[in-house]
Amino acid sequence: MELRMVTSESKELDTVIKLYKESFPPIEHRDIKSVFFDKTGIVSVFAFYETDSFCGFACTLQHLDICYILYLATVPSLRGKGIGSKILAQLHSHYLQKIIVLDIEEEDLKSENNNERIRRKRFYLRNGYQETHIINEWRGISFEVLSINEIISKKKYDDFWLYIEKNTCGLM
Repeated sequence: MELRMVTSESKELDTVIKLYKESFPPIEHRDIKSVFFDKTGIVSVFAFYETDSFCGFACTLQHLDICYILYLATVPSLRGKGIGSKILAQLHSHYLQKIIVLDIEEEDLKSENNNERIRRKRFYLRNGYQETHIINEWRGISFEVLSINEIISKKKYDDFWLYIEKNTCGLM
């Protein structure tokens, strides 16, 4: 699997933005300019290819020793075929010295997509992530925080987001 940095000049930018819009509900969308045209150096967007075929993308935030996977999506026709695990492996190699953090919708028996939430959590746990016991509320949705390489503390997590909030425009 090949990892390629996506910039505002990248030929795959439109493909990545299309997958982003298709893969995440509108309530989880952020300002496109903040995500895909970041000038702070905090946000990185990667496209992933296998034998020159686009497989998915990831968007990360970095500050100090933390890499936060803000978005990760695979092409719908490739889901369930190990591509997501390969993307995570590439990110783990790229951010080898960092605590890698992400969040997933918290399991909720009342939710229409609870089975999807359970499968998503199992996927990340199979790929080495650990529960942090941090629940984050964002836009009325409860998210469970997972991490790999170290279990992030609530204080470190909160300090990270405080930095992101102060140093990016439109990302929150």
